[in-house]
Amino acid sequence: MARGTDRGRQMVMAVAFAGVGCVAGLPTANAADGSVRGTDARAQALVRKAENRSPMIAALIMSLNATDVVVMVQVTLMPARLGGDMRWLVATGRYRYLVVRVHASRSPEEQMELLGHELQHANEVAAAKEVRDEATLAALMARIGRRTGEGTFDTDAAVRVGRQVRAEITRR
Repeated sequence: MARGTDRGRQMVMAVAFAGVGCVAGLPTANAADGSVRGTDARAQALVRKAENRSPMIAALIMSLNATDVVVMVQVTLMPARLGGDMRWLVATGRYRYLVVRVHASRSPEEQMELLGHELQHANEVAAAKEVRDEATLAALMARIGRRTGEGTFDTDAAVRVGRQVRAEITRR
């Protein structure tokens, strides 16, 4: 599920990332780090495990590595109705930053499925160079997806990716 954020939350997120190797509140982007990064050890482990167990997630990450999009992954408590979401953080001169949140109370398999779903949304943003803020993100999601709630959208592609990831990780 793709979701925008308000300015206050953007500032909190930027401050929260200050402890993750950041410059001026944002993680520095370079090829060695890759475009998909966990914000803490738990999120880093989720990304590594999902990439190793799911060829689809590995492909999504490889695709993002070739773009100007940097995805910060968080494993955190969320409202019960949400398993995960993707939020706009900020655009700098060179990079566009997104936050993917995955619900901490979900099983490891569900977290990987949700991560794949949200990384598909990140790839949708990466393909749309016009997305530079919350308004253009919302316009993209309204164009390629469907509204699922107040300020939330989903796409058929992300739903398919989530299902594919689930199938891949249950076969292994």
